[in-house]
Amino acid sequence: MSDKKCPARSLGRSLSLSAELNRAETVETAVTRAMELVETAFDRPAASVCAHDPATGTVTTLGSSVSSSAWVESAPDRIPELLVDRAAERGEDASDRDASRATVDTSPWGPIQVEVLVPVGRDRALRVGATEQERLDSGEIAIIKGIAANLEATLARIDHRQSAAVGSDVARALFAQSDEATFVSDTDGALVAVNRAAVELTGRERDAVSRGRLPDIFGDTAAESVRSHLDETLTGVSEPFTTTLEHAHEGTLTVELTSKRVDVDGTSYIRTTAHERSSGEEGGVNDPVEDDATALRRLSELTAGIEEFDETIERLLSLGCEHFGLDTGILSHIDGDEYEVDTVVDATGTHEAGAVYELGNTMCDVTLARDATESLAFADVGETDHENHPAAESVRAYIAAPVIVDDETYGTLNFSMGRPRAEAFRPEEREFVTLVAEWVGTEIERRHRFEELERYETILEAIDDPVYALDARVDSPTSTMQQNGSSDTETSSSESVHRSGWRSRTWNRFENRSRV
Repeated sequence: MSDKKCPARSLGRSLSLSAELNRAETVETAVTRAMELVETAFDRPAASVCAHDPATGTVTTLGSSVSSSAWVESAPDRIPELLVDRAAERGEDASDRDASRATVDTSPWGPIQVEVLVPVGRDRALRVGATEQERLDSGEIAIIKGIAANLEATLARIDHRQSAAVGSDVARALFAQSDEATFVSDTDGALVAVNRAAVELTGRERDAVSRGRLPDIFGDTAAESVRSHLDETLTGVSEPFTTTLEHAHEGTLTVELTSKRVDVDGTSYIRTTAHERSSGEEGGVNDPVEDDATALRRLSELTAGIEEFDETIERLLSLGCEHFGLDTGILSHIDGDEYEVDTVVDATGTHEAGAVYELGNTMCDVTLARDATESLAFADVGETDHENHPAAESVRAYIAAPVIVDDETYGTLNFSMGRPRAEAFRPEEREFVTLVAEWVGTEIERRHRFEELERYETILEAIDDPVYALDARVDSPTSTMQQNGSSDTETSSSESVHRSGWRSRTWNRFENRSRV
């Protein structure tokens, strides 16, 4: 392998294969193109791409060069040890990312004299070996690392798209099996989808429900008011609405409707959930358990939507103010000793987005001085140890939780009022604000990572000549190969980003209590 193929003969082929690798839509195609790149760059290499499953400790060969296929199949268990070691080093010591990611093994198995192993993402690796030489120079290693970086970026993109497709299937299954009655209609009220719970709520056959119009499902008495509710939803000003529904067998039911506009591929739909209310609920004293269940349901609807992030945050803040009975809701960002208002909903008009305060003069200073994820709540600051705090004069009732992004404190999600609250905050309310703060932090983190991945993809797609490396910063993938192999530009992994589930222990505990 020491005699690299002549650049004049192989450069055109390398450029073509590199472009094909960047455009690959499946793991199999991407690996095949990577193997062809190795064979184009070197003379009869022993090369393969393998995947390590940490749960079982097994290794699967995803593809290999033609000349080394038999050798690869005969010794697939040589990879786990090196892969596990590299993964452990990355996890335990972040400074390892500054070191060379290529591992050179000078005593590999069988006829191979020297082998280079380069991680491709977290659980895959590119291995390239030589049978007739005992060392590889820096130029050869740089070429192998460049191919690995290109393959890593492509597989990250493919993994992300596959994850999104699976997420769509899961979403459909959750919709169909949900215990919450859900109707999806077009802008004219014609139903396009209903789930099992919605059909059961009406007492009718599925075909009779799915082929009808949502206002008509509720009967002549309520049809007009339901139609007005849908019209308001299209303008974005809809509020939960209580009406009646004529059940096919059980007479008239009282239900609360919550609707939301959803735009998909340029077409607008309305998603409406229906919650049956008992006769004692209407006009009576609020039931805390029912209030919690309603708040949790509305939180689920807001966070499951596809609205702009800023709009979702405003709706979450409005939901929190309504649920807690407070005047002001703020998502803040903390930078050193500065407290900046990211987003605000304020019935008093006291605060506005972009305002900056000294952290020590805000009650969030107390929140962040506590445990990293612990909420702070009091109905009357005069009955706490914080009555002499600089913010106590304007903040009498307060509930907040830290917002954590990438294991660092981003800021707080807080709700407050300039007068005491009549009732003390319940444990369920403290768990609710923690849950909302957790979702906000997870969503900010996800968006940061997704923006990075999109930036990398844009860079790679714009490259016409991949004979150089890009962006040597930590956690940034590089482009493809070095032309003369003289540079030893570092590469590091790009992350396959997907929207991870955020149903934490707090969510499950809160949900269980709300159903008591």
